[in-house]
This record gives sequence, structure tokens and C-alpha cells, in this order.
Amino acid sequence: MPSVFFTTLGCKTNHYDSDALAEACVRAGYMLAPAGREADVHVINTCTVTAASDVRGRNIIRGAVRRKGRGKVVVCGCGPKIDAQRYRRIEGVDHVMGARSEIELVDILKRHFTPSPPLFPARSEGETVQPRARAFLKIQDGCDSGCAYCIVPAARGPARSVSVDHVLTGVKKLEAQGFKEVVLTGIHIGRYGRDLKEGGTLAGLIEEMLALTDSCRIRITSLDPDEVEDGLVRLLSHPRVCRHLHLSLQSGSDAVLEMMMRRKGAAVYAERIEGLAKEVPGIAIGADIITGFPGETVAHFEETKALVERLPFAYLHVFPYSQRPGTPAATMKDQVPVAVRRSRARELLEISARKRDAFYKSRIGERLDVIIVSKRPNGEGLVKGIGDNYVPVYLCGDGLKYREIYNVEICTIEGRRRVEGVMGRHRG
Repeated sequence: MPSVFFTTLGCKTNHYDSDALAEACVRAGYMLAPAGREADVHVINTCTVTAASDVRGRNIIRGAVRRKGRGKVVVCGCGPKIDAQRYRRIEGVDHVMGARSEIELVDILKRHFTPSPPLFPARSEGETVQPRARAFLKIQDGCDSGCAYCIVPAARGPARSVSVDHVLTGVKKLEAQGFKEVVLTGIHIGRYGRDLKEGGTLAGLIEEMLALTDSCRIRITSLDPDEVEDGLVRLLSHPRVCRHLHLSLQSGSDAVLEMMMRRKGAAVYAERIEGLAKEVPGIAIGADIITGFPGETVAHFEETKALVERLPFAYLHVFPYSQRPGTPAATMKDQVPVAVRRSRARELLEISARKRDAFYKSRIGERLDVIIVSKRPNGEGLVKGIGDNYVPVYLCGDGLKYREIYNVEICTIEGRRRVEGVMGRHRG
């Protein structure tokens, strides 16, 4: 049976898209090659959100070309959507696709390799067979925000919500397949439903998902802080909604946020984040921060540091600004030197490490619902799980089942990023 191997870069939405492509290949009669094995076709799903991610993607493509032998290399994703010719010019690349297209990929495979008889019936929207402990379910794609640093609207197009019926069909099927956690993905899920004729909100969608399912828990991915509306805050206290939000803050300086073309100022973001921490005890709040955006002064950066220190974050994702061609920010005056961007990022990462340590230590003695995400124990006999508030927890492996949820008492913190617990009851 001809084999296909996928390399996926970037966000959870890209990973969902790769899962859909992979499933289409399997259904058409092709085998997925495991990591480390030679494959007849290597598919690289690219990310182009920053100049650095573009460079990484092209390096991975060149590596795949060097190893391909008689195989084929196919490039897809956001990179070719922005500049397909740049990828076609890479010597040894056999095919370049733009947006996700299961039909196009299968047609490419059939040009080179005769498939075995199809293994499964055709895939329906919202259904996916996923090779991981937690299922991804895409509810939305695209973005209309137009932030000055971001190329995503050009790569992914305008905001588009998946219909409520398709989402509900998808989550019900994932639960039937045995998934105990469903992660809602998209480019801008906080605006879910605004483009649908029937309207709707993210909170309303989650309420319908909870009513339709019996046991799986729902995890929300990235939002803008001002999109965390009261209805969503109430849902975060529901036992089957994970107490975890990752927020797109980007800066603590109003001046920088304005240059970034962000919608709200720092005070609005701070008010919502502080309210979340009060309303939802134990919630893990993460944030994206960009350092060294064009025009960011020392005073602006100090404002960001002060806000981050004050707010109840559990962790930060920090990115030195990357000049992405095709975005307004790439041609702005007062570009900050790369060394300064990186230095500022290191300062924020030090704050993030302290906040992460403090958040983990505050969980000692607490009980968490933890999903097991490792299929077998590590060298120390421990399996890894993830708490509903995104705390990684390591447990003794005897009797613990992959993808199942257990109620666990947190007992110790080992090192900077290892939380150990003792097993309680199986939540089922």
C-alpha cells in the first residue's frame, strides 16, 4: 500500500486540516507512514504567520527533498496561499497546493501511486479520526481583524463559521469514537456565529454541545480578551468546560496596541482578565505577547512588563517581533533592532517562568480532572496527563488508560514543569 507522511507546522487549525487530509488519504487507499519511516509521499503543511515560520518551513521542505529518493514532496497550507511561486521554485518539490483540499491531494497521489481498495466510506463534515488523545474540532476559519503584524487574513481569508448543525454532528461523533476532550479550533473562534444567517455566539454553541453530549469535556483555544463575554465566563465554571483560556494580549501599552491596529486598549483587557480570575477559581490564563514591535520604546516595554506582572497569568507565550513581508508593520518606521526584541522577550519569559511556578505550586492539594495523553509510561514509570486547567500532571502508570479522565490530587512539584499527582476516582 503506498504510504504518506505529514509534517504540520503552526497552529491547531493547521493540525486539524492535516488530520482531514490524512483521513482522506486513508479512505482513498493510502497508508499513513509512522515517523522515522520512509514514505512514498511527504506532505508539508506550512505556516506563514511570521518570517521565521516561513524560513523554518522552507528548511523542512528542503530536508524532505533531500530524503525523498523516488518519493514525492507535496507542499500545502498558508505558505503557498500567500506565495505559491516561491515554493514551486524550491528544487525537488513535486506539487504545491494552496488551501486545504482533500480532493486535490488524493488526485495528486493517484497520478503517481495506484491506491489499494478504499478502507472507509467518504468523510462527512465535522467527522475526523484523529491520532491523539484529545480531539480537535474546527468550528471556524479566517479572520477580519487586520492587525498590522499579521498575514493570516490574506492566507486564510475572511472569518467563516462552520454551521451549528455540522459542529454538533462533529462533537457527537467524536464522543462516540471515545474522545473525552474536544478542543475547539479556528483562527478567530471568539467571533463564532457573527457571519451565520441564524446568528449565534461561541457561548451558545458550547451550551448546545454540552446538551447534546454526555461525558466529553470542551476546551476553548485562543480568544481576544474582549471576546470573553459574560455568558462564556459562566460556562467556564461548568464541570465539562476546561478552566483554561489563552488570550491574545500582544502588548500592555496603549500606544503599541494602537500601532498594532488592535481593537481595544490595555485597560479593557486587564479588566476582563482580572474578572476571569475572580469568577473562575483555579483558571489558567495564558497570553500571547509580541516584543519589539516597530516603534516600541523602553517606556512602552516597561508598561507591558508592569501589566504582565500585575495580572493573574499562569504563563506567557512570548514572540520577538518578526518582520513579515506583506503586512503593514513590515514597512513601518522605527524598526526595533533584533537583539533588543530578543532581550525584551527573555525578560518576559523570566516573568512567565515565575508565574508558571507560582500557579503550579498553588495547585498542590487540589483535585483536578486529568486526561491521560501518553500511551505508555516513560522511563520513570510515569504517564502524562493534562488537567482541565492545562496543568501537566505525571502519574504512576499502572491501570491508567490512554484518553480516559481521572480525578487526581496534586501532591508535588518536581522541577520547573513537572507536577506529580496521586490517582483518585476514574471520572469515566
